[in-house]
Amino acid sequence: MSSPIATGRAGLEVTGSLTRAMVEGARRTRPERGRLGKSVRIVICVVGPLAIGLAVDRIAVGLAVSFGGFAGFHGHVEPYPQRARLVGAMVLAYTLAVLAGTAAQGSDLVAVLVTGVFATGAAFVCQALALPAPREYMLVLICLLVGALPASPAPPPEMAGWALLGGTWAWIVLMSGWLTDRERPEREALRAALRAIIRLVGSSSDNRAARRHDAVLATRTARRAVEFAGGPTAPLLRRLQLETEDQLDAVLALFGPRAGATNPDPGTTGDLRRIALRRHLGQLISETDAALPRLGFRRAPRDPGRPPLRSGFWSLRNAMGSDSLVPPTALRFGVAVAGGLAIGALVGLPRPYWIALTTAAVMQGATLLTTARRAIERAAGTALGIAIAAGIVAADPGAWAIVGGVALFLFLTEMTIAASYVIAVICITPMTLLLSEVGAPGALTDSLLGWRLADTLVGCVVAILAGRLLWPSRARQQLDAALARALDGIAALLDATDAERTGAPLIGSTTAKWMMARTGPSDDELRARRMAAGRGRRGRAAASRTRREATAEAHAAADRAPETPHARSERRSQAQRALRHDLRVRLLNLRSVTDSALGDRFTSAPREDELWPIAAAVQQAGFRALALQERDTADLRREVGRLRVELAGR
Repeated sequence: MSSPIATGRAGLEVTGSLTRAMVEGARRTRPERGRLGKSVRIVICVVGPLAIGLAVDRIAVGLAVSFGGFAGFHGHVEPYPQRARLVGAMVLAYTLAVLAGTAAQGSDLVAVLVTGVFATGAAFVCQALALPAPREYMLVLICLLVGALPASPAPPPEMAGWALLGGTWAWIVLMSGWLTDRERPEREALRAALRAIIRLVGSSSDNRAARRHDAVLATRTARRAVEFAGGPTAPLLRRLQLETEDQLDAVLALFGPRAGATNPDPGTTGDLRRIALRRHLGQLISETDAALPRLGFRRAPRDPGRPPLRSGFWSLRNAMGSDSLVPPTALRFGVAVAGGLAIGALVGLPRPYWIALTTAAVMQGATLLTTARRAIERAAGTALGIAIAAGIVAADPGAWAIVGGVALFLFLTEMTIAASYVIAVICITPMTLLLSEVGAPGALTDSLLGWRLADTLVGCVVAILAGRLLWPSRARQQLDAALARALDGIAALLDATDAERTGAPLIGSTTAKWMMARTGPSDDELRARRMAAGRGRRGRAAASRTRREATAEAHAAADRAPETPHARSERRSQAQRALRHDLRVRLLNLRSVTDSALGDRFTSAPREDELWPIAAAVQQAGFRALALQERDTADLRREVGRLRVELAGR
């Protein structure tokens, strides 16, 4: 048993380490690109209705409208066509959150059930659509805040109407940039991908794997942004996006196993830097056209055509698959939030929703380890934030001062969240407390602030227990499937590489999907065939059959059609691009599943530990395949075969 002195010394060391980490985080807290504009827009969306309501002496209505204004947290980087749909959907989601909160008022049991179901559904939809943070947290925040109001300012339909009005206001604010620069989101996504490629070129052997992952992820984000591009500049944007992928492949080849280039040619970095600095679309195109031949790639076609788009319903359906991590993660989140709210209600705490709110914030960590780290940071940041809130309460501020404080702390939260979570929590704690003070004036007291800290600690414990006890090994169970899919993608790309070199026919499921999307019937035609066949299982079977028939027809037509050498080369090049993109997506998914499996590990298991070197080898083989430029694939094929044997023999 350790002595009190040793225990105290250990506590001081932990406190000192945490303090140093917070100071270092504060020192590195610098706004990222676009963070200032995003922060200002969020403040306008949320605090604007509050200020207007206070000015006309309708602060309760202003608060209800501001709940819908929280939709302004989403959709800041998406292209405007996609942003319009996303923010519109989030407006409806926040309206539903207000309705769920009003339904939860008055009964603890109903509050636990309604909040748990809503949190689970919100987490599933947000994660299935791959929305960035704060994702479902803000939806749960609004649901809990409305449910904690001592009395609803208006009947539920009227509350929903005010929230819908606030969401419409947020939609207008976020779409206002469309009037001045319609292509800016796509252009910024492409420039971000180029900057990530530049960082990969300048990386060392220590951080090259992380830089490579960042570059592939940024390139995929740029591709998804350009998919929604419309208007006269859309062909140029799609062409530039393809050439950005070519630049990534060229840089991957620089670090390939046979390239022997640990220090790339400085001219390569200069070419990429000049491209990334260009703001005008025409300058981006001209610089890229000049750089690609020097990097060993030919230029993309003038009009590569619009790729097939996948709707949000496809993402939701895909998230229900047996190999998806979304259902268990969403259910874990909902159960944890409902459990935290139930504990607070059973104990009889003054504000039981604070426990659930802390649990929701900490559960934003994707794994057990990140959840534990967020719990420590949340507790430390909340303690300091409560001290700030106590000072504000002691000053007995007026209504305008409270609204100004909400605006200030909301702005600081958004400015610091990307750089330091601890600093952001210090700011968001007084912001939420002041926002609750707007809904229930005079309720924020010194004793209640003390309860807030206790509730935070309980919520952190609930989140850690949920991460440890609820489906902790789900990611590890999906790792085998992710490895197999990555190996299939590598094999498909190697087949296409050999076919391009030898002139053999192109065969492969990914190529078939791409060919069907380009030459097969459109989605409208397939939908018409399904409706003609009827609804239910018969209609789904007919739709599946017509897709298979369309794929076979596309392959047969491509094989029978006489082609010029240029057309054949172009078709093979397009198929190569599709296969390369598919492999990048599979490698990103493998990295995500691997990180989740490692982060959810609590103890070491020999059978599971055998997977980590296999996962690393598969990722390395995937990037080797992307780096191959019409070279012999025999060595890599043998490596893929060896990895398949090892994976099957576990």
